Order: sequence, then structure tokens, then C-alpha cells
Amino acid sequence: MRLQLALNVRDLDAAIGFYSRMFGVPVNKRKPGYANFAIDEPPLKLVLFELPDAPERLNHLGVEVFDDEAVTIATERLKAAGMQHRVEDETTCCYAKANKVWAQEPDGLRWEWYRVIENSATFGEAAKPEEEAASASRVGSQPDPLQVCSLPPDALQERLATVRREILPHVRSREALPDGVAWTFDQSPELRTRLEELVARERECCGGLAFDLRELLDGRTLRLSVRGPDAGAFESLAGHGS
Repeated sequence: MRLQLALNVRDLDAAIGFYSRMFGVPVNKRKPGYANFAIDEPPLKLVLFELPDAPERLNHLGVEVFDDEAVTIATERLKAAGMQHRVEDETTCCYAKANKVWAQEPDGLRWEWYRVIENSATFGEAAKPEEEAASASRVGSQPDPLQVCSLPPDALQERLATVRREILPHVRSREALPDGVAWTFDQSPELRTRLEELVARERECCGGLAFDLRELLDGRTLRLSVRGPDAGAFESLAGHGS
């Protein structure tokens, strides 16, 4: 096994150059907005996310193991200790499919125990290579509503007005993701219902986006992530761009 250190960096190329020289090893994986190093001495998986606006340099910590039994043992240990945790089987993230279990320490730092099953051509499960290429070609262009949503223009504007009126005022924090954006909210039954309804509606009309709503381990926070090549356009149209 080896420790994983995942960092948010402002300039991915500069960070790759620095850590290549520091550890004397070449980058192991390099993708748009993402890179990692697999270092033998010291045993370390160094992960870099290009997130210039991230409020913290530390993204999360983890332990990479090389068989599923080690992930199961970690999961059972968390269960036996009565610790909150989340299991993710065959989850695609960070250009790899992996089995993992997550825990969150009292100050909010996330830890994962994981085993990589295989590499992936995409960052997450929603994006396709041709969509990533289309997204790259649109960098710096104005959002096109027709690329974001299949609703007619009038219905789209009504939907966005609802999001601006009922959802965005409750955003507590925003996190830029390599392939999208995530918002956090203070948990409440009414807001959770609104978010669940929003996700259900958007999944029907926004086939190019992946919406994920989940409760964080603290039990007090909801996190809504929007991933895919049109995520930035969706956020801009909704009126909550960075």
C-alpha cells in the first residue's frame, strides 16, 4: 500500500515540472486538468488537480491498496468503529475505475481507501472522449443553451429562473471540478426536496450532463455536482458562474 496525497494546483504544467524534479520520476498519468505520480520511494501516490480557484491546496488524502480485500478490511474497520463512511464500487473517477471507501475526519478532510481496477479514458462516468474534445473547442466561447438543455427556449428560461430563485440563494460554497462544478448546501427537508426535484427534471432534458446529489458524512450538508462538457454553460446560464 501507499499513501495518497491529492493537491489542488494553480498551474498543472508547473506543478508537474516541480514534482518530477523533486522526486526524480516522470509523471505517471497526464490528462486535461489532472495528473498523478506513482512514486516508489517514498511510497506515495501524488495526485494533482488543476483548480486555480480552489480555496485550499489540499484536496483529500487516501491510501492506495492493491487488492479488494484491503478495501473490505478498511470498510469493516470503519463499520466496527461506528464511523460514518461511504462505499463506492467500480466507480469511475480521475481517469480510473476503482473500488473504494470514504471517511471524513472531524474537521472535514476526506480520506479514501481504494484499489484501481483499470484505467479510464474519461475523468468520470458521464463524459465521453468526443464530448471532452467538443468541450475543449468551446473554451472561451459563450454558452449555447441548445448544447446544455433540450427544453424549448421559453421552458428553459422558466427553469433557469426557478433555479436562480429557489436554489442558488441557498448555495453555501462552490467547488470547481476538472469536468464540472459542485455546490454545497445546509441540509433541510424542504431544500432537499427541491434539489431532488431539480435533479430529476434536469436528468430528463440535459443528457450531456451528470447530476449527483448526496448527503455528506457530517449529516448536515448536501452536495450537488454537475459534470460534463456543458457544466460551465449550465452554471453560467443559471447565473452562478465563478
